[in-house]
Amino acid sequence: MTSLRLQSLAISFTKPIREQLLAAGRVEGDSLKIETSEFQRIASQPTGPLPRSEWPLVCRALAYLAKPQDRGIGDVFARIVGPVGGEAFKAWTKRHGIDCGCSARQEWMNLQWPLSKPLPDLSKPQSV
Repeated sequence: MTSLRLQSLAISFTKPIREQLLAAGRVEGDSLKIETSEFQRIASQPTGPLPRSEWPLVCRALAYLAKPQDRGIGDVFARIVGPVGGEAFKAWTKRHGIDCGCSARQEWMNLQWPLSKPLPDLSKPQSV
């Protein structure tokens, strides 16, 4: 059984995925309880590239940290998290004979949330 906080559900998943998760689980207080296998099945569904307006909030925020060479949010996430803990996690999983799944996850994120056009530079004053 997997337990997800409703607040993280709202910012981490797209609307269609959120709706499926809510339909498959049950809300208890501020959490959603769902069978782990069902959560994995729903959360791993490819939904295709989404318009930025439908991206989860965390992905929209990460897009502002993109560099020209980043193909999608997966590249941004890997570049930011890797030095902080990603490499340590990879080393731990390798020591225990487990595939961390990082490359597949990064590619999935790139396909789900591609960076096709640059965002405005927020450090400069914007004209209204």
